[in-house]
Amino acid sequence: MLILDVEMPHINGIELCQVVRNDPYWKFLPVLFLVDNLSADIVEQLFAIRADDCVSKTAKNSQLITRILNCVKRR
Repeated sequence: MLILDVEMPHINGIELCQVVRNDPYWKFLPVLFLVDNLSADIVEQLFAIRADDCVSKTAKNSQLITRILNCVKRR
């Protein structure tokens, strides 16, 4: 599983996700985004690049664990 942020030091999470999705070896790797703002625009953009899920950075640990497990189970 790959857990990304939209903006990270030295790299853009959206661009990295696109690279992963276009690579024949890694394209099935589950990708989860942690985001500051779950606005409709951001969520739509993340799912357009085939992210598996996105979670607010302020989510409780139990919610984050559940979302991670769900992503892994789906793959």
